[in-house]
Amino acid sequence: MIGYAFFFMSEICENKEKDMNANMTVVDRLIRMLAVAIIAVLYIGGKVHGSTAGLLLSIAVIFFATSFTGFCPLYRLFGIGAHRKHAHR
Repeated sequence: MIGYAFFFMSEICENKEKDMNANMTVVDRLIRMLAVAIIAVLYIGGKVHGSTAGLLLSIAVIFFATSFTGFCPLYRLFGIGAHRKHAHR
């Protein structure tokens, strides 16, 4: 199932990278989706409770949304661009 999720996300990511607003690479997105999966497993397995669970679930939602859209507002805020610009010779 996780393999299918990574394949699905890579297909979405490749299409979204063409969008001029996207500022995340496929690797960024896959790492965030892996973090979402780990947080979900910890929560479902009952390893996190209370405010820690709420914080981790909030982070997971944010990571999922930014992975799906390919846009991270913090990257834009701090001027971080994950895409390399090609040097013209």
